Amino acid sequence: MARRGAGRNNLDLAFKALGAAYKAAPDNPGIVLNLALFLDHHARSGPRAAGFYRRYLVLTEHNPELNPTRAQVQARMRAIQ
Repeated sequence: MARRGAGRNNLDLAFKALGAAYKAAPDNPGIVLNLALFLDHHARSGPRAAGFYRRYLVLTEHNPELNPTRAQVQARMRAIQ
């Protein structure tokens, strides 16, 4: 039981760290994507994640090197809608 509590605490700490990073650099696509992934996979909040996925797509639309990642993000957005 203590392990489960510790795991939850670690997720809370991770979310707080991601939130602080996003607040400091809201236009950093890496931070935006990590926040989306966290919300999607760990917090199981697809609707909240979708907003950050969309933001990532906007921030990276002129960076063709990220097209493979953008395609994965677009596929994930379709899956959670």
